[in-house]
Amino acid sequence: AIRISQTLEKQLQKKLWTMTESFMKEFNHQTGFVPFVNETKTMQGIALIDPSIQPPIRILSYDSSQVNEKYIQSSIEEAYTYRKGLSSRGLLDMGEQAGYRLINEGGDGLPGVTADIYSKYVILQTYSPHWMPWIKTISKTIMEVGGYKGVYWKKKMKDSSQSIKHYMGDCHDPDSFLPVVENGVGYLVQLDDPASAGLFMDQRQNRQYIASLLCPPPQDHIDQLLRCKNEGIEEALWPKKFPTVFTPNRYPATGNILNAFAHTCSFSVAIAARGCKIGSTNVDISKMYLDRAEKNFEFNRLASRYHRFVDKDVFSEFKRMQSLSQRYDLVLLDPPSVARSPKFGLFTTKRRYHELVELSAPLLKPGGYMVAFVNTRGIREDAWFRDLGIDSAESAVKEGDEEDKRIIGAGRDTLKDFTVLDNCGQDLDFRSKEGDIHVGKYLKRIVLQKTTGTRHKI
Repeated sequence: AIRISQTLEKQLQKKLWTMTESFMKEFNHQTGFVPFVNETKTMQGIALIDPSIQPPIRILSYDSSQVNEKYIQSSIEEAYTYRKGLSSRGLLDMGEQAGYRLINEGGDGLPGVTADIYSKYVILQTYSPHWMPWIKTISKTIMEVGGYKGVYWKKKMKDSSQSIKHYMGDCHDPDSFLPVVENGVGYLVQLDDPASAGLFMDQRQNRQYIASLLCPPPQDHIDQLLRCKNEGIEEALWPKKFPTVFTPNRYPATGNILNAFAHTCSFSVAIAARGCKIGSTNVDISKMYLDRAEKNFEFNRLASRYHRFVDKDVFSEFKRMQSLSQRYDLVLLDPPSVARSPKFGLFTTKRRYHELVELSAPLLKPGGYMVAFVNTRGIREDAWFRDLGIDSAESAVKEGDEEDKRIIGAGRDTLKDFTVLDNCGQDLDFRSKEGDIHVGKYLKRIVLQKTTGTRHKI
């Protein structure tokens, strides 16, 4: 084991789970699974060190554990037990057609590894080549612990093309979609799609929440929120001001949503499945994913005539839509970390998100909602809020009440006529350890409401 310096020991005493590149010299620039110990042997642990991932230092444990078959098996068994506990309390669906995250990197002791379940099939993702010798052990243990049907292995390594292949167990028919049922709504996924299966697990509660902005929530969703509240699970509570957001007669009889970067339109499907008279305009550059979105509507027997699928560049389309009369009750923004637009140029969530918001704000009706997401791990929530011109969004949610919400407008005029309604926690199966800034709350959300009819000047 590496004998760590007093400087590194002081940092590790904080029980950090990730460390930056500047500390690699303290580990003698070693890579792989590196055990460490202090001078007095009162602190020890093991770290995954890999310059190809960010951050490059991930602490697996602060004990004498070694990365071997026993460690991997016990980590996966404990991860499964944790989620079975959520399921037994009615907080997570682990049924035959359910979708959920089984392994969430360092939150389950396996940094650089995730495992998502789609109707009893597993998509195992590895982000570091140092896990490759253990793929068979990981896959076999997952299959045995949960009784899953088959494993698909997706490699997401830096400087190499993203790939996915069937690895173990049954192989689902590659010519047919696999249905996944979430909160009573069906979504069709493609297990062997190297880019995306077609349903993002980390948005499960957000799909419920957003649907509840326009349509009354089903009783089982209210029951789940009550269970969370009763157990004191604040991070699982959507929305934080439960149950006042469910005020009777607050929902529009009809309405329209604008879903940007719509992908397979899971948000629009979740809303339409509530049975409300809500139409949608879904914009995405990929016709392939929008074609799959139409199949999602068909699978749920939802009339697609109320829903438009626009395979165009979002930025150009939003600019064009500003000159039209159509305005929306809800605008959804869930962009990729990087996108290229012929007219807009290179978009990154880190530097140009506020420009996307500026394009979107004029498209909302008075009283309408804007729900914005960012899932770029390198963006801190407070920095993102500042870029948007939002002042103290967290305190606006925690301190305000329904009659006293703080008005936005710290840095930009675009949102001066909006108020903060909510930001979000993270789904309970997306488990994280306290202080793990890489895994903890990488998905950020802000919910805003337009308070006046002022037309914004861009």
